Amino acid sequence: MAVMNADLINRDPATFLEAAIKEYVATSPNNIMPDYPGEYMWDDPLVGFANGDDPLFSEYKKSKGYRGESCRQFSY
Repeated sequence: MAVMNADLINRDPATFLEAAIKEYVATSPNNIMPDYPGEYMWDDPLVGFANGDDPLFSEYKKSKGYRGESCRQFSY
């Protein structure tokens, strides 16, 4: 698992999260094909981040007929 580097988390959380996600996918036993030991189901994932207030999300919601919540509307 990615080393919990408090300095990196505080300085550049996106870089830390990207590395942690990619490491998880690369090392997860759930990423191994059951019938083909040593073969992976998923390659290195693409990881990106966006501002939930970006107006582009509202445009996507309108143009694609999306009925769910936008990034900014989603909350726990």
